[in-house]
Amino acid sequence: MGERYEKVYVLALDGKGGLIQKTLISSGDEGEAAFYPRLAVAALLRAGAQGAVLCHNHPDGDARPSLADRQLTEALIPLLKSLGIELLDHIIVTDTAAFSFSQGGLTGGNWHGTQEKKGTHHDVV
Repeated sequence: MGERYEKVYVLALDGKGGLIQKTLISSGDEGEAAFYPRLAVAALLRAGAQGAVLCHNHPDGDARPSLADRQLTEALIPLLKSLGIELLDHIIVTDTAAFSFSQGGLTGGNWHGTQEKKGTHHDVV
C-alpha cells in the first residue's frame, strides 16, 4: 500500500457480493485511526448494501489485529445484522501481508487461538 497513515474503508456489497461502493471512513496517523460506526453505517445504508467488508491498513507492517480491531469487529457484526447487513470480513493490510478476520475464523466472535498484536499500534474505536 505504501501508506504512512492508517486509513479505514468500508466496502458496500450487493446481495451477490458485488461491490457497490468504497468509502473512506477515517484517516489517522502512523499508529491509529479513529473509527466511528455511525459513518460506516450511514455509508452502507446510503448504498443499499446487503453485505459489508471493513478494510484498514497497519503502516507499521504488522498485519495482526489489535485488541481494538477485534472489539470493533465483534461490535459491528450484531449492529450491522440488526440493519439487514452482513459483515463478511474485516481485512487488515500492510505492504507485505494481510489478515482476514473471516479466514482467521474471527467473524463469529471466536477470539481463542489467535495471536493478538502487541506493541505501539492502538486503534481508536
